[in-house]
Amino acid sequence: MFSFLPFVSFFFFFLLVFGSIISISSFHWLFVWVGLEVNLMGFIPVLVYSGKRLMAESGVKYFLVQALGSSLFAGGSCIVFGNLSGLDLAYGWVDFSLLNGVELVGFFLLLMSLFMKLGCFPFYSWVPSVCVGCSWFSCFFLLTWQKLAPFFVLFSVSGFYGSMVFWIVGILGGLSSFVGGVGGMGETCIRCLLGYSSVGHSGWMVYSGMLGFSTFFCYYSVYFVVSICLFCVLGILGSKGMGHFNSFFKDKEFVMGLGFMSVLLSLGGVPPMLGFFGKMIVIFNGMLVSNFLFISLLIFGSLLSLYYYLVLFFGVFFSSKSLVLSYKDFYSLGNNGSLGLYVGVFIVSLIVVINLFGVVFCFFVF
Repeated sequence: MFSFLPFVSFFFFFLLVFGSIISISSFHWLFVWVGLEVNLMGFIPVLVYSGKRLMAESGVKYFLVQALGSSLFAGGSCIVFGNLSGLDLAYGWVDFSLLNGVELVGFFLLLMSLFMKLGCFPFYSWVPSVCVGCSWFSCFFLLTWQKLAPFFVLFSVSGFYGSMVFWIVGILGGLSSFVGGVGGMGETCIRCLLGYSSVGHSGWMVYSGMLGFSTFFCYYSVYFVVSICLFCVLGILGSKGMGHFNSFFKDKEFVMGLGFMSVLLSLGGVPPMLGFFGKMIVIFNGMLVSNFLFISLLIFGSLLSLYYYLVLFFGVFFSSKSLVLSYKDFYSLGNNGSLGLYVGVFIVSLIVVINLFGVVFCFFVF
């Protein structure tokens, strides 16, 4: 069975990406829904490919939540745009004040389904529990790529954003950042912590999308690059990073600890790290429209998230034998190391450079 696994995984990975592209590029609500379903059917086998019990449990939880979200999405879109005599996306650009009571219910069902798929407040509790049983590869796609199509669908109905809906979505985004910070403060499992971290960053992305697509693209691009760096380090660590904080960096993990600490500071938005650039763009653009309540919620949630980033940072920094290495240790690493060691050192060094100097590159690009 395992001999066919690489081909099967590649096929479902193709479905995963293809489904998201269908949803993003479609001009009809039916094809948007079909793309979301193709993406779901492609991601489930990737999520449970090893057949372990925890992975199977995470796959079932993810399938149930996403299936419920898809049902609400289909029902809400049919109620709203069916009453408008068309399912084309052009019918989404209507005046919110012209909707009747039934259409308002359908519209809020549509918003509820998208927030459920994204794992934002108040439907965030499934994200950490699903992350617990994922591999690092599956966890990366769960926290990054799987959010892309629902975000585009959410922003495609921005024609409905009157003052009331703008406030509702903005407050939900701010509360997502807040619960992402509060929920991760008591966690000792790396995967749960990354899940709550994703909930917090999703709140920032929701608010950035309300400010404009360019703002969302800047923040999502920065978060995507930082996530790649993070999961590269965790993938190199392998099984040692499967459990809790105390399983990290036991013996001579100087390079891995340095790369991991730089990524943590970048995720927390500490200047001058790369993650600071995305939050700076959102704050500056948000100040232009004077939404101080939303920005305050986002910053407060980000400060709470920074607390557990720093807890993990100092845990790595002061771990035994993680940073204090003698010349004899380096000599033995050089003599006994293999090509994989040097490749790992190069990758982690590149990660440190990206997080330290990536913000300079962003200023020239954006």
